[in-house]
Amino acid sequence: MGVRYNYFPIVLARMPEAAGKLCENGADMVAASARNHHPWQNQTGETEASIRSEQESDRLHQVALFGGASLFLEFGTVDMPPFPYIIPAADITRPKWIDMWLSLEAYLTGAGSTGGY
Repeated sequence: MGVRYNYFPIVLARMPEAAGKLCENGADMVAASARNHHPWQNQTGETEASIRSEQESDRLHQVALFGGASLFLEFGTVDMPPFPYIIPAADITRPKWIDMWLSLEAYLTGAGSTGGY
């Protein structure tokens, strides 16, 4: 006779915290990539400082643009074409973010280990 364990309550309890951490890490990765690769590296650092991730709720994090030339660079103006860097930053970091989610899924379902979840 074997012993059965119901791990579902444990997995369910850990999921919100782990998902929130992955959302935060994903937004931080996009913001860091955008800061490092935006097309107009200025001397004051105002544009770089205006790009950051913010937490909206437990599992909602977003990359925000708050000042400098950020919005004008991303979307352009009537006198300047756009120089997008937020969308390319998301494209660059998307594969790693997807791998992080797959790793979390494997960890929570017992199919493997992750590097820290």
